[in-house]
Amino acid sequence: MVSSNLHNSLVSCKLREVITKKHGSNNCTTVANPESSAPIDGIWCSEAIRIEKFGHLPFYALVPRTNHRTLWIRLSFEEVKMPPVIRPKMRQLQCKDPRDVDNFINKYKRLIEEHDLLNKVRRLEAATTYPKPPDLAKVYEDLDILRCQSVAKAERSCRKLKVGQVAFSPEVKLLMDQIKAYSLLKERAEGRKVSSHYLDRSLKMHS
Repeated sequence: MVSSNLHNSLVSCKLREVITKKHGSNNCTTVANPESSAPIDGIWCSEAIRIEKFGHLPFYALVPRTNHRTLWIRLSFEEVKMPPVIRPKMRQLQCKDPRDVDNFINKYKRLIEEHDLLNKVRRLEAATTYPKPPDLAKVYEDLDILRCQSVAKAERSCRKLKVGQVAFSPEVKLLMDQIKAYSLLKERAEGRKVSSHYLDRSLKMHS
């Protein structure tokens, strides 16, 4: 683990392995074998995180017949505060609208045929061995990037989003809510299913 690609990648991201740094590699996450001294697990943290305590449990303490110890760290409450929630952007693909779904599928199929994705994936699958050679791993990553780009392009063809063109107005919002309330009353009068709670709340807002 110390000399693995994962370890090197995490170190390049300015992370440090805190367990072996504190307790040493010979007495930590080694395989349950007295002759082995190579760590196989770890916990990586940035320098900005203040760790109160950290350590490891004995072999087989929680999970029997395993070569992995249970590692743990304890952080202060301030260190584990949740970051601000970033709300997802409005999606152009709406699965409830059959027209959007059909547009997406048709556009995505054309892009698959345009880039010959299926045949490329089949050729990659036929050539794949274990462990995966670096050149095949690069081919897989390039195909995955191309697939993601095709999905995004197909989604943009579903519908045009018209948002942010009109500034928020309390007066307009009030009128929109009133129209919604009247629309719910009309649906109820036509015998369509309308949530009583939703209808009552809409009417109370304008009573």
